[in-house]
Amino acid sequence: TLTFKAATTEHFRSLAVLGKDIDASIEGQFTFEELPATLNQYFYSYYPLYFTKMAPPTEEFDLTFKLELKNSTAFTKILDNGISGLSYSKIEGKINTKEKLFKLDASIPKLEYTNFSTYDFELHANGDADSLLITSKTSAVVFNDSLSFPKNEIEIRSSKNISFLNINTFSEQSDYGARLQGYVENIEEGIKVHFNPSTLVFNEK
Repeated sequence: TLTFKAATTEHFRSLAVLGKDIDASIEGQFTFEELPATLNQYFYSYYPLYFTKMAPPTEEFDLTFKLELKNSTAFTKILDNGISGLSYSKIEGKINTKEKLFKLDASIPKLEYTNFSTYDFELHANGDADSLLITSKTSAVVFNDSLSFPKNEIEIRSSKNISFLNINTFSEQSDYGARLQGYVENIEEGIKVHFNPSTLVFNEK
């Protein structure tokens, strides 16, 4: 059973879907018609090679959104694409064009896809009119039930087709993993990857 709620005034609107398996809401000052143009203003600044510049929205946006997936079983069965887990996941964010703010936070306790599993995944994205900073961490990443990285942290800062990377998969309990630093340059022909001095050690088993 799902419950739908909606409210609209001159400068504020809210929409919500509430149910046993999922809660979702969006509220604030916004229009769905100009939402693509609003997002384009941010992502064109970060990756202009992949986004065609659109006319700016005619009104300022100030909105927040939330999604909580309590039980994902029904949704993953419908998708039937090898993804499982996702229960108790949360996503929330905010867009404020007047303050040039883009924010997204995600928390996924467990995610599985074929031979890949990740646990306690967290993602935080903070953007402005010029650049986007993404940080993520997990308590464990497992491949084929044999290769496990017990600690994983990634930081990506992107602006104007260049993304600086900082990846760390080492922990105090393991003697294998990766520490990678460098930057990725998006070009017409594809990408250029430039590595700073880095470390990569595999499990010897």
